[in-house]
Amino acid sequence: MISSGLFILPSVLYPYAGPGIVVSYLLASLLILPSVFAKTELTNAMPRSGGTYFYVERSFGTLWGIFTGLANWLSLALKSAFAISGLTILAEWTVGALFDCQMPTWALQTTAISCCIFFGLLNLLSVKSAAWFQNLLVVFLLTVLGGFVLWGNRFILPDQLRPFLPAGWTSVLWSAGFVFINFGGLTSVDNVAEEVRRAGNVLARVIPAAWAIVSFLYTSVVFVAVGGLDGETLQTSPLPLSAAAGQFGGKIGFFLLTLAAGAAFLTTANGGLLAASRCPMSMSRASGNSSATRRSN
Repeated sequence: MISSGLFILPSVLYPYAGPGIVVSYLLASLLILPSVFAKTELTNAMPRSGGTYFYVERSFGTLWGIFTGLANWLSLALKSAFAISGLTILAEWTVGALFDCQMPTWALQTTAISCCIFFGLLNLLSVKSAAWFQNLLVVFLLTVLGGFVLWGNRFILPDQLRPFLPAGWTSVLWSAGFVFINFGGLTSVDNVAEEVRRAGNVLARVIPAAWAIVSFLYTSVVFVAVGGLDGETLQTSPLPLSAAAGQFGGKIGFFLLTLAAGAAFLTTANGGLLAASRCPMSMSRASGNSSATRRSN
């Protein structure tokens, strides 16, 4: 998935760290590496559904496994819920910016409910269907964001990057912790490792490759946005990347990046729901095995 926070957080953090948020994204990508290496090894050794729950249950026992499984399920489910809520807010902003009107509450609620039903049916249909839809969205996002970096690189002004660290390294470190969540999706794939053919070999290559791609992409996108958009616009716009694209490419650029933001929310919602469903499945499987063992004894 491509994090939806990438399209919003630069404007939130710019007043505190200035152009230094570029370094914050780079540091956050380095901080996720221990988890990336650990999940790569664990999925290679134990490619089973449930991810963190399965590893903890096997290592520390059933009690700690239950707490971990419930926490993992709740965090992923809430992640999808927040993404759908963010999608409705994005729709409200977009309609207001393009048509100078406000969406009624019932329309926003209908949008959110429709997304829940759609993703629920998509995942109910098959994992392959959910993965196909996810891949389609991610390819679109990579194409749009890659084009944003290549096109916007010509509009970077050195003066926009000065001073680079207006509040020092403390604000950069604080911001790195804030954007760390943008890289959390890298380690969610372990929840569906059992659904991947030859998971041990495939995920051992895919997880590090995904880290390299999103680290370079996130850092480059933020650098172009910070270097090409004036600070006042950057920190006041609810969609800073769309504002930057609008300055670089007019209405077409604004529309494409806003559409990409919507796609990012959809990837977060779909990926979160797919991963969350595997936690209770793995827990119920372990419970069933325990009951069968007690009956045989």
